[in-house]
Amino acid sequence: MSSSSIVCHEIIREEFGDLTSMVALQLMKRRFSSLDELERATLLTRQQVRKALVVLIQHQLCLFTEPVQNLATDDPPYYLIDETKVLLRLRMARFMEVAQELFGDEGRKVAQAVYTFGCLSVDEMHKQTLDILACFNMIEEGFLTRVWPDHSRWGLENVGDASVRKNDTYKITPMVVPGTPSTATAAAEQQIDAAASNRPPDVFSKELATSVMLYALNYKKFNLHLRNKMMMDFVTDELNDSSGDIIAALFEHAKKHMADPTENDTLPASLAQLAVLVPEDLARRSDLVLESATSESGFEQKGGLYATLRRYLVLLRSAGIVNMVDRAAGAQTYAVNVLHVRNRMRQRMLEEMVAGRFGAGTARLLRILLARDILPDKELHRIALLPLTETRTRLWELAKAGYIDTELLGGHDDRAPVYLSTDERVWHLDTEHAYAQLLVDVYTTIMRLQMRRQHERDACTNLLAKQDRDDVRENQDLLDDKDKANLDALDAKEERIDVAIERLDSMILLLRDICQPALH
Repeated sequence: MSSSSIVCHEIIREEFGDLTSMVALQLMKRRFSSLDELERATLLTRQQVRKALVVLIQHQLCLFTEPVQNLATDDPPYYLIDETKVLLRLRMARFMEVAQELFGDEGRKVAQAVYTFGCLSVDEMHKQTLDILACFNMIEEGFLTRVWPDHSRWGLENVGDASVRKNDTYKITPMVVPGTPSTATAAAEQQIDAAASNRPPDVFSKELATSVMLYALNYKKFNLHLRNKMMMDFVTDELNDSSGDIIAALFEHAKKHMADPTENDTLPASLAQLAVLVPEDLARRSDLVLESATSESGFEQKGGLYATLRRYLVLLRSAGIVNMVDRAAGAQTYAVNVLHVRNRMRQRMLEEMVAGRFGAGTARLLRILLARDILPDKELHRIALLPLTETRTRLWELAKAGYIDTELLGGHDDRAPVYLSTDERVWHLDTEHAYAQLLVDVYTTIMRLQMRRQHERDACTNLLAKQDRDDVRENQDLLDDKDKANLDALDAKEERIDVAIERLDSMILLLRDICQPALH
C-alpha cells in the first residue's frame, strides 16, 4: 500500500476502532470489493462487515455501486474507500476553529456534532440541544450541505441514459436519507425559508419536527475559507499588512460566488466596492511612501482613500497578485489572481523544504531550475557560483529524491562515479511532478509520526490501562508521582506529534485540496 493508504488506515483505526479499520484496510488493498469478498478477507461475520460499512457510509468515507434496474441485477454491490475524505479528518481541529470564528461557540458545537455522527437532520440537531439558528446560519452560508443517496454512489456506475436511471432503487437509502428526494427537497427549502426569516428558534422549531433531510460538513467550503486565509497571510508576508487587507476585501466581496477552492480567480470588484470593505485607516497608514501634496490650508495630504487604493492595486498588479478586468461598460474592476498566488506559495514551500533537507546551496540550484526549467550542469555551476563537483553532487541528491530529472549528453565514463564524471548532463525540473513528489513525502512523514505515536503508547500500555480503570478515574491519588510524571511526558510527546501533523496537513491543503484535480 502507499503511504497515504497507511495514514488513512491509522486515522480510521483511531476514530472508529479495529473492526472498521480491518474492513477499510481490505478496501484500500483491493481498491473495491463486494460484501462476500470482504467477509472472506477479514475473517469477520457478515453482520460485522455490514456494521463497519454502515459506519463508513454514514461518515461519507465509503462509496458503493448498485445495479441499475433493467440491467444486470444479479451483480453484487461493490464498495470503495474515499481516501481524500479520510485524510480530511486530519484537518477537523482547524475546521472547528473556522466554525467558532464565523458562528461562535454554538457553531463549533454544531460542527462537532455533525462530525461525530457523520450527518444529522435539523430535528436531530434540536434533540442534541444545539442552537437551531446557528445550524441555519451554517446551512445558509454553505458550511453544512445536504446529503443525497447519490453522494455515496460510485461515479463509475453513472452510465446509461438518464431515463433508465430515473426510477433507480437505493438499497442503502434508509441508512443515509429516509424519504423520497422530492419530500426532502421540499423540507429543505422550508428550512432555509425559516432560517431566512428572523424568527426566534422556539417559533419555527415545531415546523422542523418532521424534517427528513440530513446535513453533513461541506469540506469544500471549509477548505475555501482556509485557502483565503493562507493567501492573505502570504500576501501580508510578501508585501505589507495593507495589501493583505485589500486581498481580504476582495475575498469578502466574492465569498458568495466562490464554491470550489480550486478556482483560479475571484469575482471582480470595483474601487467603490473595495472602499466599503477595506479598513477605514488604510489611507493613513505608512506601508507605502506616497507623494505628498500641500493643500490650501498648508497641511500635507497624501490623497484620499481612492487614491491610496489605486496605488496599492498598482503594487499588487506589479506582483501578479491582482488582475485588472475591463468591463464592456462601467469602471475597471480588480480580481485576485488565485492561480499565480497558489503557484508562488507552492514554490516557496518547495524551496523551504529543500533548503531544510539538503541545504541552502541545493535550494539555490532548485530556484534556478524553477526559473529556467532546463539547464546543463556547467551552466548551473556558473550561475549558482558553486564548484562543479559540488553542483553535480547536489543535483544528484535532488534527482534521487525525485524532484528533478537528468539526461546524459554524449558517452558515459564508467571509471568515475556519476557525480564526478566529466560528461555533461542536462537537468530538468517538472514543477507538477516535483509538487506531487513533495506530497508523497508529506504522507510518508505523517505515517512515520503516527508510528512514533503508537510506539510511545505501546511503551506505556500498562500505565494507560491503569489510568482507564474505574477506581483510578474516580480517585487520581491512586497514581503515584512516577506514574503522573510518565503520563505528563506522554501527553507532551503526543502534543508535539499532533502539532507536527497539523503543520504537515497545511502542506496537504496547499498541494492537493486547493489545486486542480490533474495534480492528484
